[in-house]
Amino acid sequence: MSRCKECRIKFNQIYFLQKTCSKECEKAYRDHAPIKQINQVSSKTKRLNDIYHARIKVWIVGKVCPVTGDPATEIHHTNGREYERLIDEDYWLGVTRIGHNYIHNNPKEARIKGWLH
Repeated sequence: MSRCKECRIKFNQIYFLQKTCSKECEKAYRDHAPIKQINQVSSKTKRLNDIYHARIKVWIVGKVCPVTGDPATEIHHTNGREYERLIDEDYWLGVTRIGHNYIHNNPKEARIKGWLH
């Protein structure tokens, strides 16, 4: 026996997730049941992302890609980008898209040259 989420009377559940005793109660329950949305990004991660995006615009100016020698267009994170490491500029490396692909396609060489930890 279970209680109906809408009218609160006791009823026998036909299936495991049944919350209401009838179709009428089910419709009424659905019409005013709160819909909880789960945040895709936590407030801490959102704060870090905002700081990160503001910093990279300033940091990347004048950087040169060590692989191609061209002006850097993006940032490679040499030691991952989890949590606080996302905004730790000690582990940033200015690279071009070609250079970034090269680093990830040749991890042994990248580790030797210090582009990857």
